[in-house]
Amino acid sequence: MRTMTSQHLQRLKAIETQAFIDKTIADMQALNIASSYPVDKSQTHAFVKAVMEDGHKYGLHTEKESYVYIMAWHILGKDILKLKWLMDILEYKEAFGEEKVEALRHATYEALGEKEMKK
Repeated sequence: MRTMTSQHLQRLKAIETQAFIDKTIADMQALNIASSYPVDKSQTHAFVKAVMEDGHKYGLHTEKESYVYIMAWHILGKDILKLKWLMDILEYKEAFGEEKVEALRHATYEALGEKEMKK
């Protein structure tokens, strides 16, 4: 019987990560909204991967947390960094992931509401 080596586990993790990225990109495209990021569709894969990794520094490690963070960046773009209240929550080490997810959702829905009103 063969055993799983660390190389096998790394390959499995890479496959799982790629599947998550592909699903996230499909969802971004299905939203069919005027996104802030990425502007060039050819950069979508790199954008999703970079934002997912960026979320780790805020303690956003689960797929759910990463997904909401990516969608917030997709919709808000660099404006996400200008929302002091949101950045305070993301940077607060004692905040739970669910609190950060709720703050990201709130900021995203607020931005989507403003975009709708401008139409």
